[in-house]
Amino acid sequence: MSHRWKGFTAFGLALMIVFSGCQESGNPADGADKGKFESPEQESGKSQSSDTPSKPTDSVGAAGTSNGKLTGTSPITSRPPSDNTSAASIGPTGENGAAKTNKPLRYDPFTVKEGDQLGSWTVTKVRAKPTGDYIVSFVDYSGSAEVTGHFTHFEENVDFLGGQVFFTLLPDSANRIPMVYIDGNMTDRSTISFVLENADKARQLFGGAGTRGVATIKISDYKTQYAPKEIWDTAKLVEVINKETPVIDLHYVKKYIRMGMTQNEVSDWFGNPSAFDTSGALLWRYDYGSAANGNIAQQGQSTIDGIHPDTPAIEKGILSMQLFVGWTKDHTIDYLEAYTKGSDGKVQLYRIPATK
Repeated sequence: MSHRWKGFTAFGLALMIVFSGCQESGNPADGADKGKFESPEQESGKSQSSDTPSKPTDSVGAAGTSNGKLTGTSPITSRPPSDNTSAASIGPTGENGAAKTNKPLRYDPFTVKEGDQLGSWTVTKVRAKPTGDYIVSFVDYSGSAEVTGHFTHFEENVDFLGGQVFFTLLPDSANRIPMVYIDGNMTDRSTISFVLENADKARQLFGGAGTRGVATIKISDYKTQYAPKEIWDTAKLVEVINKETPVIDLHYVKKYIRMGMTQNEVSDWFGNPSAFDTSGALLWRYDYGSAANGNIAQQGQSTIDGIHPDTPAIEKGILSMQLFVGWTKDHTIDYLEAYTKGSDGKVQLYRIPATK
């Protein structure tokens, strides 16, 4: 997600403001302005942006949390779930703290209490519960888990998360982390992200500012921090079990892209696009240049009106890959087309779904 818009201009900033958005629950600032929540003192001193964007921006996961969680501004209109998935009813856990049912570790923010068990995690402190009209939940846990996901070491000049190492989990690992859930108000988070709070250790182990990649890590001391404000979950990094900083190529696309991914998730794994349609929401294009060793050649400086691969640039090796991502109105992947140079020197197409 450390998708810095290189050569960021007033044009890019304007687009970021226009197209930034949040998930179904609305603007997190609304709740904050109205004083509808109480939150404990923040320990990190920095803030996180809102969740699901309608267009990529310079922040986490294309606009903020990419934290994958709702903004926390859902009005409290219904009671906790009655589907046996609250904290008190979570069943036995398997290896690394994953529930044997592989269901999300959902908990009820109204009734969660010290001693509740969620997978490998035990609630040690409930710092804040829902108050007023908005859902708030600050919960601390003891325990640990091994998780796999995408990491970004943000550069110091990035708003909200400068200098931080931010981690976004793969779906299987997301089920090992506690999440807030209220039936009728929230949907299960498609992604879970958090900041590694022992930042010095994280920076040392993950590499210099701007480093992005995929890693399996062990974490402990998880904190759920859910409120209608710019904030994120946190965890302590225990150890890095495996780490790779891959070049983004066709193999990377085949490995990590799947139908139904959100704009947040694609931004987590691929950064901000090089270009997008005029709405910023229905078609993105990524240009990967060989000279840049697989990095995006240009970011956010133009708009497109359709899929028009630059065949000469690909055949000459100026571009190693051109990636087009089409979106549904709900901002999940509708289709993807990747254009690369084949063994015969001609442009080849990889598409999901395979046919239109």
